[in-house]
Amino acid sequence: MLRPLTEAEVPTVGGWLADRTLADAYVATEEELGAEEVEGALELAREVESVGAWAIDHRDGGLIASSYTKPDFPWEAVHECEVTLSPELPKRQGYGLEAHQLVVDHVFRSRPEVVKVMGRAAGFNAAAIRIMEKLDARREGTLRHHIELRGERFDLAIYGLLREEWEQTGADQRRVPLPAL
Repeated sequence: MLRPLTEAEVPTVGGWLADRTLADAYVATEEELGAEEVEGALELAREVESVGAWAIDHRDGGLIASSYTKPDFPWEAVHECEVTLSPELPKRQGYGLEAHQLVVDHVFRSRPEVVKVMGRAAGFNAAAIRIMEKLDARREGTLRHHIELRGERFDLAIYGLLREEWEQTGADQRRVPLPAL
């Protein structure tokens, strides 16, 4: 279930971002992240109608992920989507795919002006790349040596999904059943 992120959830999501394993593998940054960044995203979502800060709950209850969506300014018809999963979730169970599906479906359904959603993934993050490809997003380019992590440079892959591609696939075909928590 996708719903607006609340102030009460800022410390939880901030804790996820502060997790070094998540920051290294998923966010691909050595920058310290935490509740302050989540609070900033929540504040921007309150101020700018086209920006969203979302909580994602498991069907059985409980916060399992968060998402941040925003226009790729100045191109308002293109929205960037980021999803952060709880590092406590079991791996390879479909949570990442389901969370990304919820966000992409919401953006396209709630914003008729959006013609494309886009996402980014570190070139070494095979799981994130696999999720984007399962969503039928296409690799639109690579920013070579864009990320620096522990003194080593990595590529950043850019993926995009057009509205007409999303409509052709159909939401019912994209859903994956989640295991109980």
